[in-house]
Amino acid sequence: MNDIQFNSRVEEELLKNGIYASVTSGVSMLPLFKTNRDMIILKRADTEPKRYDVVLYKIPSGKYVLHRIVKVTPD
Repeated sequence: MNDIQFNSRVEEELLKNGIYASVTSGVSMLPLFKTNRDMIILKRADTEPKRYDVVLYKIPSGKYVLHRIVKVTPD
């Protein structure tokens, strides 16, 4: 799992400006992203996610997670 270490400011920035920049932490997206080395720029989506997109989502604990979509189901 690749966790994005920031608070609710990301949601505010995405809603206000449509874009947010941050560094990553975690190992699930190695070798693409390395902890505290790579910067990502998040853009508010205007289309449905599709296979191979990298998406940010919030899990019930409130932590943000960044993952690549490898399969899309009808649900």
